[in-house]
Amino acid sequence: MGLEDGADGQVWPADVFLCRAQDVHTGVGPAGAGKVALDVGIICPQAAGHLDNAAGEPLGAAEDYVKTKCGRGETERRCREAGVVFQPMIFESTGGVSAEAERVLKCLNKAVAGNSDSSEVVVATRFWQRIGIDLLRGSSRAFHRRLVDKSGEDSSGVRYFQGASGLAVAVSI
Repeated sequence: MGLEDGADGQVWPADVFLCRAQDVHTGVGPAGAGKVALDVGIICPQAAGHLDNAAGEPLGAAEDYVKTKCGRGETERRCREAGVVFQPMIFESTGGVSAEAERVLKCLNKAVAGNSDSSEVVVATRFWQRIGIDLLRGSSRAFHRRLVDKSGEDSSGVRYFQGASGLAVAVSI
């Protein structure tokens, strides 16, 4: 959870803090209800800890993780007491997004379009293309980190990727 010092010296539990959220509709309260703390999270619905929720309903893993984010460190309560709406923005590594996050993103895209002389369709398309690329890139990096390069033990050079044939499991080079 991102904790950053606010301008007033208080610690805010958020990745993005919107001081004037007049155009942002969150799951709590009306649009423009004041300050909003957006906390971004990405989960893998196939991970053992999320699999039951993912299998139970569409976007079940993302929706369950919203509750986890709100409860961790009593974040939602602490924000509410400070007059801030805490809004988790949960993405699944497979491309899904929690319902509240989707609503907020639509509002943000609309605000960007209004301030940049672009249409909402263009802004939203560019945003979702960028998210798709970033999720794919992040998943690829995570997969790559898990690969084991066993070269060095006996200098035979066992590797998991070999040429254009794709994934060649433990083939000696």
